[in-house]
Amino acid sequence: MSLTKIFFGGQRSRGRGYKKLTQEDVDYIRSMIKSGLMTREELMDKYGISKSTYYNIVSGKTWKDCK
Repeated sequence: MSLTKIFFGGQRSRGRGYKKLTQEDVDYIRSMIKSGLMTREELMDKYGISKSTYYNIVSGKTWKDCK
């Protein structure tokens, strides 16, 4: 298992950093959390995002203009 998977719960995209999210990705993440159908860990793994990115999306600190 890679260190990225262990420490960040996701996979890095090609090149530097993590995958860029689309507005649809962010809307889906927020809807899955509200409905309780997916856990934080499942979403972080699916989208290859860090815990801090996840919390920023859910709290509205980033992607404020999304639903």
